[in-house]
Amino acid sequence: MNEEKIERPIPEPPSARMSAEAVSEMLRQGQAITDEVRERAIHLAARGQMLHRVGEPAYPRVIGTAITTGLQPDLRHPFFADVLEGLKERAVASRYDLLLFSGHISGDFTAEFSYVARCRRHNIAGVILMGFSRTDPELRHLLDEEIPTVAIDLDLVGARAGYVMSENVEAAATMVQYLRTLGYKRIAHISGIPFSRPGTDRVLGYRSGLEREYLPFRAEYLVEGDFYEPTGYAGMEKLLALEERPEVVFCASDTMALGAIRAAHVAGLRVPEDIAVVGFDDASFASVMEPALTTVHQDKPGLGAAACEALVRIIEDTANGPPVVILPTELIVRESCGATLRARVD
Repeated sequence: MNEEKIERPIPEPPSARMSAEAVSEMLRQGQAITDEVRERAIHLAARGQMLHRVGEPAYPRVIGTAITTGLQPDLRHPFFADVLEGLKERAVASRYDLLLFSGHISGDFTAEFSYVARCRRHNIAGVILMGFSRTDPELRHLLDEEIPTVAIDLDLVGARAGYVMSENVEAAATMVQYLRTLGYKRIAHISGIPFSRPGTDRVLGYRSGLEREYLPFRAEYLVEGDFYEPTGYAGMEKLLALEERPEVVFCASDTMALGAIRAAHVAGLRVPEDIAVVGFDDASFASVMEPALTTVHQDKPGLGAAACEALVRIIEDTANGPPVVILPTELIVRESCGATLRARVD
């Protein structure tokens, strides 16, 4: 497989500032999702009624995308909204329509409602997957049928399957190492979904960063989360209840960092004066909340665009193997890590 690294520009942050509680309320009400992220209704004309020039493919050509995160409202998470925007723009540029699958119908899986069956039914040229577990039976079904497939944040490999993801391990390790340069020794981590590739990789990076800085790994400082705000809140409560609480909490997503900051405020603590909090994703609210959130920027629209590009290559270029694309990340230092306060002390 060919591995690519794509450099993407970092968007300028807005200037307005908002509290963690205000941003939290917007997310709960679904206000973080814009009109651009909506399912498009796609109706395919009968084959005999399609009009196209000789030598050109019939239109509309359709690619599908499927998102599943268990019981969580996946389309309310800023990560998926931004990825879908990049995917949509690249699909339009490549002259493909986009169909958003509604997800698993129920716990009683039947072949009629499988993604393979739906791909056939809607004449889908290929499919992009987000939020899937490695153990999901749909993955094997898609691979066995050799439907062109690209997974985001899951290393899916097959004859006609590739994947796109960010440099999660090194990004998490870099965050830990930066926190150590600020003088922190007690660094905790609220993880993402344990069976997800980003969740696993960011834990690996967290532990690697500790090892590089000769800091001991403390099991009580690793708390399981799921990338969503409530587990960030609950995780911070667990960490604050420890006899020796951490000095800084590294959350595997910005939405969990939002929950962690709210929990700290409820406990009467100031961020970053009493406890520092950092995140991962560089969500749109990260730069406008108070305090502004130190985080890892990953190019979310770039992930969507790269996934669409990779899928089109699999569909249209059968001579080469499916691509693997790894996008770089960047540490974004803002107020919540306490860098400014610690510089004053030094």
